[in-house]
Amino acid sequence: MIGEMKQKQKHPLCRALKRGRIHAWIAAANINQFQTLITEGETYNVHNFVVRQYGSMKTYRCFQNDVFIQLYHMTELFVAEGVDYIPRHMFHFTDLSAIMDLARESNFLIDVVGIVQQVQPLSTYRNKYNQLKYSIEITINDMLFVFIFYITSAQVIFYDEMEQSINHEVHNAGQHPVIVVLSSVKARLIQGEAKLTNYSPTRFFINLDHEAVGDLRDAFRYKLGIFETLESYKLANWRLH
Repeated sequence: MIGEMKQKQKHPLCRALKRGRIHAWIAAANINQFQTLITEGETYNVHNFVVRQYGSMKTYRCFQNDVFIQLYHMTELFVAEGVDYIPRHMFHFTDLSAIMDLARESNFLIDVVGIVQQVQPLSTYRNKYNQLKYSIEITINDMLFVFIFYITSAQVIFYDEMEQSINHEVHNAGQHPVIVVLSSVKARLIQGEAKLTNYSPTRFFINLDHEAVGDLRDAFRYKLGIFETLESYKLANWRLH
């Protein structure tokens, strides 16, 4: 079995199998066995693993699936050479308009893509251990095109170390508008509002070379062109009168 392994340090691994994805777990007792063998983004041959079904109480899965694989002490990993048919990045995007419904359940983490619209200043909070921590909130939006553009926004809160890294990456992005892909984020109700937050497997990608990012950038440019045309028409019409 060949797949791309994504390391989640003492948490589930997300693995891409050809054009599909499957969740892989490493039992706590076997963490030390695999921790030095797995590099995020590498491709491996995996031998001797167990396929299990999710329990009814299993929450925050990386994506929707009925089964997962578990690596144990008999599992063997070998770096796979010359494998070019497995995409480095694989996502199943959720429209931002669906976040409210997803926030009412806690079974799955989701992938989203959006244009960074606003970045709030860093804020502080105290966790359950009364430790001072930092967070940052950004607003992203996507665009659906039917007969006109519908723009849907979502607030995303990043906690712990991720807030510093995304703040740095967004402010140092070389291409604008900045488009972010968020992988394995969770939708939550916070004070009655649906928001996205990071979780252990969460990853973010700024201006990623991906079809969804290109489509969103093209939609933004097209919308901008329509608005500029309308403004020019209004100005010309005003001058005529």
